[in-house]
Amino acid sequence: MFVYSSETQSLSFLEAQALPLGVFPELWKAQPVKLRMKPGDIVILITDGFFEWENKNGEQFGTERLAGVVRRFINREPEVIIAELYDSVLEFVQGMPQQDDLTAVLIKRSPLEVHSDQSNTPGESLVRAS
Repeated sequence: MFVYSSETQSLSFLEAQALPLGVFPELWKAQPVKLRMKPGDIVILITDGFFEWENKNGEQFGTERLAGVVRRFINREPEVIIAELYDSVLEFVQGMPQQDDLTAVLIKRSPLEVHSDQSNTPGESLVRAS
C-alpha cells in the first residue's frame, strides 16, 4: 500500500501488517493502520505487478516512476490516475510480456467545498464533501 501526501508531494510505502486475507484465518491478529487523510491525499492499494514489470533491459518500472505518474495526474479523478499509471507502465516495458497480475485500487480524499445556500439562515454556509 502506498500513501501519497499532497502536502509534501511524497509517496510512502506501508508494509503489510499481516498475511493476505483468508490465507490462515486463525492467524488474523493484525493491528489496523489508521491514516489521517488531508484533501488531495491518495491511498493506492496496488499489486507488485505494476512496479516490478521489467523493460527489455531488465529495469523495473519501480516506485519512483509510480510516484511520478501520481504527481503528474494528482488533480485528476482516481480512474484517470489508474489508467495513466497503466499506460505509463505499458510504454515503459515496450512490449515485454506481463509476468504478474495488475490490480489497483485508488482512494483519493477530495477537498471540502463550501456552498452558499439561500435556504440557510443568514451567515450560514452549507459544507458538502465532493
